[in-house]
Amino acid sequence: MAKMGLRVGEMVGLEWPDVDLGRGLLKVRRSIWKTEESLPKGGKPRVVPTTSRLRQALAAHRHLRGDRVLCGEGGEALSRFSIRELLDAAERRAGLMRGGRIHILRHTFCSRLAARGVPLPTIQALAGHAAIETTMRYVHLAAAAPREGIAALEAEQVRGAGVEQTDPEDMKSKGIQ
Repeated sequence: MAKMGLRVGEMVGLEWPDVDLGRGLLKVRRSIWKTEESLPKGGKPRVVPTTSRLRQALAAHRHLRGDRVLCGEGGEALSRFSIRELLDAAERRAGLMRGGRIHILRHTFCSRLAARGVPLPTIQALAGHAAIETTMRYVHLAAAAPREGIAALEAEQVRGAGVEQTDPEDMKSKGIQ
C-alpha cells in the first residue's frame, strides 16, 4: 500500500469490492477513524491506479475472511494501531529506526513521484489532497533537484542561443552544478 499513498484510515477501510485487479484500480471510498467510517479526508471518493507489483501482491493476498483487504487471521478488521505495530515489526526486521511511523509512507509516495517529475496536480489527485499547499508539504525534493533544475535552464539557454545542447558532465566541469 506504500506505493498508493493511502492514508492509514483509507488502508483500514479498503474492501475487496473496491479493488479492481483486472483494470488495476483502487476505489478509495471510505476511511476508518477509530471505529467511525466516513468519506476519505478530502470529502469525496477517488480512484487510484495501482502498480503491477501491488496488483500482484493483492492477488496473492486475496482471502475470504471478510470484506476488508487488511484483516486479521480470523477476519477481524485491523486498526490503525495494529497496522502501526506491523510496520514497527517490519522496521525492526529491516534494521531501521523504529517508530511505526506509518504516515511516512505517504510522504515517501509523494516525494518519489515529485523526484520523477510528476506534476504537483497529479500528485495532489493521487494523494487525495484538497489543496495543492498540502501536497507541497508532502513533497521532499532530492538534494540534487536544485542543481538539476538549473542545469535544465542552462541547457535551455544554450539551445536558445543556437548552440548545441551542453552535456551535463561538461556543465559540471565548467562549474555549473
